[in-house]
Formats: sequence, C-alpha cells, structure tokens
Amino acid sequence: MLSVWTGRDRVLVALEGHGREEIFDGVDLSRTVGWFTTQFPVALVVPSSGWGEVLKSVKEQLRGIPHRGLSYGALRYLSPENSAARILRDVTQPQICLNYHGQWDVAPDSDGLYRSWHDTLAPNHARENVRTYLLDVTGVVTNGELELGWTYSENVHDEAIVAGLASDMVEALREIVVHCG
Repeated sequence: MLSVWTGRDRVLVALEGHGREEIFDGVDLSRTVGWFTTQFPVALVVPSSGWGEVLKSVKEQLRGIPHRGLSYGALRYLSPENSAARILRDVTQPQICLNYHGQWDVAPDSDGLYRSWHDTLAPNHARENVRTYLLDVTGVVTNGELELGWTYSENVHDEAIVAGLASDMVEALREIVVHCG
C-alpha cells in the first residue's frame, strides 16, 4: 500500500516495538516495569507480483534484521566517533512509523485492579513540537478486532489523503485475508 502511494518498490519506514524481545538467553524481563521502546529504520523492497510474494519477501526481510532491531539505538547513539556505525546518525531517517502493540485483551472482570482503556485523554504532542515522523500508524488488537490509529500533522497532510491511505490499508488487509484464507 505504501509502495503504491509513493510509487516506489522500496519503502523506508521506522518500526517501533515494545523492546521486550526474548533474544538473549538468561534474561527474564517478565517482572520488570517500564517502557523499553525500540525504534529502528527498515528499507523494505516490495515486489509487485501479488500478496503471496509480498508477504514472503517482507517476512524474510524482517527476519533478517539483527536482534530484531534492538541493537540499532545503541549503534546509532553510543558508538564512538570514529566507528563505522556512526554513519547511522547521518543517514536519511524514515518519515513513516509503524507500531503494532499486539493483543491487549483484558479479562472482563469489572472488579479487577486493571481495566483496559485505549482512548486518548488529550493530544500526545504539543502543537509547537516538531514531529519525529510525518505519519504514525499504530495498531492494536482488542476483543479480536484490529484497530489502526493514524497520527499526522494537519500542516503537512490533508485529512482526505490520510483517510484515503487508511481506506487503502483496510482494503489491502481484506485482500491479504482472502489470499491467506
């Protein structure tokens, strides 16, 4: 969908995750509280030969990312000045961020200490702040339904453009379900 929108077969996006990947033996984060958010750029080559090839290609490209992207921040921000990894500070950064939170279903017990709530209290950016990404797409599954949130600057994108992208995303997901079904 993004490759169609941009007219390119290579799409540069940032992937954001919870950072609690189980990639190190002997490290148990299950009793740790707090955010370990990770963000890292990914340049995906998207074939134009149908959903089967697209899904296979993207899956293989994502599997090829070392440490599921966890090492990117350390390489970019903590590498010595003369290190080859320092080039990561100067490369083009993505303008689109994709963040999938996973499944957040909570037991329906109304007497429990924790209840799920996915609405926002207020905008999460001050109007004068510079956005890290021009477009943020966030997904979460609640009660078996995928909800996608689209955050963008009204100073950069017209609402109709973003609504069209969201509609194209829904249509693409429907096509993928049919393909995989």
